[in-house]
Amino acid sequence: MLRLLTAALLLLSSASFAAADSQAIVEKWYTALTVIDRVAFETLLTDDAVISLDDLDTEQSKKEFIESLDEWQDAMKDATIRHKIETETRETISVLVCYKFPDNEIFGRETFRIVDDKITESVQTTIADSCAEF
Repeated sequence: MLRLLTAALLLLSSASFAAADSQAIVEKWYTALTVIDRVAFETLLTDDAVISLDDLDTEQSKKEFIESLDEWQDAMKDATIRHKIETETRETISVLVCYKFPDNEIFGRETFRIVDDKITESVQTTIADSCAEF
């Protein structure tokens, strides 16, 4: 009985440790987006990572995503990003995010698939053109 209880506690602690790791990875993602940290994205993303921008019907590889950060850097002038964890499972974490630019806002949901402490997939979908619901 004691062994069974110990095994259950180990499983629970490893699950919460994995959740904490996923949350830390998401925090690093949004920090890197804010300061346009290409080196951080090199380490956060797997080599075969896919970034899907559902509203634009676009998929980017890791390389394409990092190359697109030049345009993102211009967009981020005087902009802010707020986010909060919505749901979390063993390999995925869903985040509600508000991008507030000088001339507009975007409220969205971003779902990350994380394997071995790296993002293998990011799916970004717009919910509204205002962050009022955030």
